[in-house]
Amino acid sequence: MSRLNQPRLLLSGAWCIGLFALAALFPACSGPAVPPEKVFGDLAALRGTGLSSADLGPYLALSRAVVSGDAQAPSGMERLPGVRVFLTAHEPGEQAQVATGKGSTLAASVMEAARILEVSGEVGPGARLRLDVVESAQRSRIEEKQRIPPAEIGIFGYLVVREGAPIGYVLPEEVIYLELYKTGKRAGLRRDKVFKLAAERAGVPASGIAEWPVYRFTTLSSVESEPPGTALPLFRGMVRVTDLPGSRRLMEAARAGADYLVHEIDEKGRYTYNYWAAKDKTGRSYNMLRHCGTTYALLEAYEVFQDPRYLEAAERALRYVKARLHERPGWVETRAGLHGFLHLIDEEKGELSKTGGAGLALIALAKHAAVASTEENLDIMRGLAKYVVHMQEENGHFKTYFQYIPDKDVPDKEVLYYPGEAMLGLMRLYAMDPDPRWLDAAEKAAGYLIHTRDAGLTEADIQHDHWLTMALNELYRVSRVPDYSEHAFKITRAILRNQKTGADAAAPDFVGSFYKLPYTTPASTRLEAYVAAIKLARFVGKDDAELVQAAREVARFVVSQQFDRQNAFFLPDPARAKGGVRESIANNNIRIDYVQHAVSGMLGLARVLADANVGKRTIPGAVPVRVTEDGGDDEPG
Repeated sequence: MSRLNQPRLLLSGAWCIGLFALAALFPACSGPAVPPEKVFGDLAALRGTGLSSADLGPYLALSRAVVSGDAQAPSGMERLPGVRVFLTAHEPGEQAQVATGKGSTLAASVMEAARILEVSGEVGPGARLRLDVVESAQRSRIEEKQRIPPAEIGIFGYLVVREGAPIGYVLPEEVIYLELYKTGKRAGLRRDKVFKLAAERAGVPASGIAEWPVYRFTTLSSVESEPPGTALPLFRGMVRVTDLPGSRRLMEAARAGADYLVHEIDEKGRYTYNYWAAKDKTGRSYNMLRHCGTTYALLEAYEVFQDPRYLEAAERALRYVKARLHERPGWVETRAGLHGFLHLIDEEKGELSKTGGAGLALIALAKHAAVASTEENLDIMRGLAKYVVHMQEENGHFKTYFQYIPDKDVPDKEVLYYPGEAMLGLMRLYAMDPDPRWLDAAEKAAGYLIHTRDAGLTEADIQHDHWLTMALNELYRVSRVPDYSEHAFKITRAILRNQKTGADAAAPDFVGSFYKLPYTTPASTRLEAYVAAIKLARFVGKDDAELVQAAREVARFVVSQQFDRQNAFFLPDPARAKGGVRESIANNNIRIDYVQHAVSGMLGLARVLADANVGKRTIPGAVPVRVTEDGGDDEPG
């Protein structure tokens, strides 16, 4: 655990002496449970008041006053019963400092915790205070590799206590903030880390505290705003987002995402692929497909905002791509006119090139050609398109990998999104270079995917292929083949039936997400599919209201998982994480494709919300929506 992320328990000098004396007097043993009212206070009475996270503003203000040296509670705050509270000070680059208190009233509890922080003298002016008020508690156990339902991750904290000894605890948000829960195939609560932190706070060995009685508890939580002045309710440690975003809010979020990408690209044009925001560390792995997709999103942002930083960074990224394109003349001379194709070397699998890589490179280069009004890369795009055509079999199926090293095996693997990426790349090139070979290859691919790969699949089991939906939207506008639009809408209906709604979501912040554990990128890619389907619906004259509503719910989920000035307070470097989109509700890792798909999806939805005519035009794409100087949208009436 990073020292910067490790919260400190702050105690007065007398408490510190007593704490270690008590630790020596009480050897490790389980013993009887301490009555919950003695540990937490009168929780039932507090619940009866109807207090919510939105009501904690006066108590955060009281905390700030005490920490600043004013120890007097304002009149009128004595009516609420006293329960245990936790007060945490978050300051960029410093250890989070945490204190707890329980008094005769809620105000007294808050003042007790705040005085401990004040006495420490270590709460700087830039710190933001977070207040957690215990709402419920029950006896529990922490098992080895304990699985937790996804909806409960970050909702429950853990408190270990023994009669006469200081308490040890882990706050609900800290399960996520401090990565005390492992996601993935070996998902589960990190029991050893939970007890280690609790033991440090109780001043006892971790081996002993594991035998103490355990309570599981929930809290009402709120954090000071930035700049100060209001209290922001938290849910699962993030600032709550309740309103469906409109065009302006989506533009703001997309711009923040583009800004993140700009400050995470180096002079060579290589992005910070992985950023573990909770640890303030970066990774070494890389993926050229996601590099290309990210550059495409950055160019989409430039198209809308006309920020020269976006274009300059994207052009650096494209130079990085072009340096990894290789020509292999004469290898495919059996197909007339296709010799001399270009393929993209992927850094992740250096001995293979991928069909999806060529498709995404085409998409990025085509967007650059459109927004920069240039044909400088047209020959490169043609070379990539030749590679895509070379990878297509007679029935329209695209091979996944190309092996350019002799006597090396090619993996027998299908990647779901490669065909759609290749098709969309071909269609974007066809729009500027109407060579019938590009359209023919896209149509053959569509025929294979619709009538072979997806043949017989119902809406319950068809894959949510966003790239294919986007490609079919553009292909239908050129060919007018009904199968293309019908299949795009079929994929979209499949997405609709799997989207979490207020009626079936396991938690409020799950609405608009997919899967048991809500990840951001599966939501963002489906948002991209919705945008394509909305445009296609408008083009063919179908009602788009259901799709727009669903898309806004997905966008709200994605926006709620984006770090911004308000909700990155718990990270070591909030400024660096700003605009990044984290992996899931339980993981603060930022990867470039998480940001890429969020930016593309949010920009696309902002456009269709701002202009009811977007999508009705025959030519693929939309006239950019400009953002006015005052931050509003320049929307048609």
